[in-house]
Order: sequence, then C-alpha cells, then structure tokens
Amino acid sequence: MSTLQLKSVKEIELEISQEFEIFDSWMDRYEYIIDLGRQLASFPDEWKNLRE
Repeated sequence: MSTLQLKSVKEIELEISQEFEIFDSWMDRYEYIIDLGRQLASFPDEWKNLRE
C-alpha cells in the first residue's frame, strides 16, 4: 500500500527556485511559465462563473 506524501511549501518553493535558476533572462522565465500553463488541463465549465 502506497502512502500519499505531500510536499511542504518550503520544498515546493525550493524546487521552483531551482527550476528558474537555469534561465538567464526574465523573458526565458516568462516563456517557461507560459509553456507550463499550456500543459495544464482545461478548466471545467461547471467551475466557471461568468457573472463575476
């Protein structure tokens, strides 16, 4: 039986900062964030609220 292990905020923060260290410019970082966003699953329609 496997157990789910959640990472702490500090661990996640460290991972993100290490990923961004490979980029020399803010534009490269920005493009990386855009690419990550494109890989996300679509936001479910039932969770969308067009009135707000």
